Amino acid sequence: MILLNYRLYDEITKEKDCARAITFSIFVKQHNLVSSTIKNCTPNKLHEMTGLHPNTIKKHLLKLAEMNLIDEHRDGSIVFKSLSNKHKERNMPPLDFNRLKTFVEIEYAVYTVAIMEKLKRMKHIEEKCNTRFNPTKNDDLKAARKYCRKHKITKPFQNNGYSYDGIAKELNISSTTAEKIINFAVKHNFIEKHNRQIQVPDWNVAKKVPNKATFLETTGAHFYTNNNIYKVLANGYTIVDPELHKYEVDVTDNKVELPKWQTAENLLHKKTKKKQDEKKETAKKGKPKSAKAEKTENHPSTTVENFEISVENIKNKVLDHVSASFDNASASQPHVSTDIQPNINI
Repeated sequence: MILLNYRLYDEITKEKDCARAITFSIFVKQHNLVSSTIKNCTPNKLHEMTGLHPNTIKKHLLKLAEMNLIDEHRDGSIVFKSLSNKHKERNMPPLDFNRLKTFVEIEYAVYTVAIMEKLKRMKHIEEKCNTRFNPTKNDDLKAARKYCRKHKITKPFQNNGYSYDGIAKELNISSTTAEKIINFAVKHNFIEKHNRQIQVPDWNVAKKVPNKATFLETTGAHFYTNNNIYKVLANGYTIVDPELHKYEVDVTDNKVELPKWQTAENLLHKKTKKKQDEKKETAKKGKPKSAKAEKTENHPSTTVENFEISVENIKNKVLDHVSASFDNASASQPHVSTDIQPNINI
């Protein structure tokens, strides 16, 4: 299980390229199981290992060098540094990246970890605000006041949810991508989504409204049923225990088209794969036939039709042999005339 340092949260939310560079580092470590050092490392070697395009690999390596997450040596080897902290408390919520196979899945998982870290920080702020404005005997009021003064918090915490637009703004991505990431996280049971809608009891809807759209705009609601108005708020999320995570669901269920070179089955380069197939074919053609194979070719397997044909051939051979022997026996005996000559004595 690869844990991400909580300081990488700023890098992930900074740029989309930074998040993809971290994804590439996890992707390489997943394929290079021996160590994080790759000797004689070149973009083409990483291309054969991961299946990504060499130009894309160069871009990711430059971004990792800017973030100081790789070391290049004179002998051409590259060391991918650790992404986790020695202290478990200084890491973001855990997630098993080794069970995710494709690049897109790992990228969505990196964004999911960032969302989980944001939820953890929001929960921490809520706890500090509750101890500041609604203290109890066991709470540390002095530390809560210091925290609120430092972050300029003057009001009680209001949990308004975490909308798709808020996630997109926080991670510097589009709202549609944020929705795909949330669907991915919910299907894998990384986070749990809570739909929130409130009923406004003071507003009573008449049975006949002339224009529903203008009525909803003026009241600030979203829909109404059974003479009651409802207002939809942003969804709320909670972090799920890592032991309950599910990894059997694929990203393709979210209608994300994965390129052929990103699938787990086709990680080798096309040329090397063709060469391997050609070698296998030539090896099959050049192999000497075994005695068993030759025997089966010379003596095919017996079936009912072949057995009947062989019996008829044996019968014909026996009859021919009998007729030939009878002809030879008749030819060897002396000729006896059948003409009768009567003896007449005069």
